[in-house]
Amino acid sequence: MTKKLRRYIGSTKQLTLKYNGAEKSEDDKKERNKYVAVDEGMRTRRLLGVEAESLDVLQDILGDRMRLRRRLQRLPLVLEQIQLFLKRSE
Repeated sequence: MTKKLRRYIGSTKQLTLKYNGAEKSEDDKKERNKYVAVDEGMRTRRLLGVEAESLDVLQDILGDRMRLRRRLQRLPLVLEQIQLFLKRSE
């Protein structure tokens, strides 16, 4: 385990302990939100199967995937239109 990851896990454990207790200051909430955001980013990268350093890169990849998915959904209709055109031209 890397030093950074150990530090991250330790920090989240401390935050969890604080949140299970009674003390919940504004700084604790901000700190927790920061780690939740980091965790979401790591999970997203894992789901994509890509190592992306910045959120912009992740958004670009997601946008490309969405565009490709839409094109693939339209593909059967396009193929049908091509077949109709070929039948008419015979």
